[in-house]
This record gives sequence, structure tokens and C-alpha cells, in this order.
Amino acid sequence: HPTALMNRLRIALAQRLPNSQGTIADSQQSWMETSVTGPGTLTFWWKVSSEADYDFLEFHINGVLQSGRISGEAGWEQRSFALSSGPQTLRWRHTTNRPEEAP
Repeated sequence: HPTALMNRLRIALAQRLPNSQGTIADSQQSWMETSVTGPGTLTFWWKVSSEADYDFLEFHINGVLQSGRISGEAGWEQRSFALSSGPQTLRWRHTTNRPEEAP
């Protein structure tokens, strides 16, 4: 049930990341991950304050990068993803690059 899925995700994220602010240096990454069981629709809000086009906040489902990563000064954005049946690994990752390493 989607509501139960979201409640489990909220609890998992609150336990793993009580303070979502932090600083990482160039060429580093920071991530948080949780597992849930689908099916359902995952909806969350995110924002980033980073170096535009060099640092990115991205979201992965089962190791697959989802479209819509954000960079620069992005305000709060809502994202939704359909989750298929069975176990799902969800990962939010913030990466930094020096200009010469940018994609």
C-alpha cells in the first residue's frame, strides 16, 4: 500500500539522516539509502545548493540513476517514481567534481 510504503520510508530516512545538511569536498560523494517493498508510488521533496553543473543531487532505484538530477541553486522540487513489486533499494546521492572532472 503506497501510504504504508511512504511511512516506512519517512521513518527509515529520519533514523538514518536526522540532519540532512553537510559539506563534502571536491571529488567526494555523500549518500543515504533505504530499502522498501513495492509496488507503490514514491513521492518526495528535495533541494540542493551546490556548484552548478559540477555538483549533483541524484536519485537511484535499484542502482539505476533516475532522470532529473539537480545542480546549482535548486529550490524545493517534488519528485514521484513508480516502484515495481518486490524489494526496492532507494539511494539519494550528492556528488562533487572539480571543473576538469565534470561530465
